[in-house]
Amino acid sequence: MTLREGLLWLMGAGAGVLAFWLLDRMEASASTWFERWFVALSAEDKRYAAFGLTGLIAVAAYLLTLLMGYSVAPGPWRSWVEELFSVVASAIVASQVAHGRIALRRRDIDQHEP
Repeated sequence: MTLREGLLWLMGAGAGVLAFWLLDRMEASASTWFERWFVALSAEDKRYAAFGLTGLIAVAAYLLTLLMGYSVAPGPWRSWVEELFSVVASAIVASQVAHGRIALRRRDIDQHEP
């Protein structure tokens, strides 16, 4: 995998997978005040936090593709808004797919264990 391929992956499915993994690890350890605060959030609020983190990771990866010259920068401000919206929306949808494959499968396994 090249750096370009890795950044493209992070702009989509990778952002969701990485965000899910980071938040899952944070919930497991809960050693800092921020981690304890996160664990205390409702399931819906955790979902929105995951969306936000996914979007931040995807935008950071997109900006790195621009910095490295792998992509051409959008022109006027409206193009930037459209491009960033597309990157964030794609990453959030991919995060939901990752959540369905990982968390829901884990729940099914836990329910079927004797």
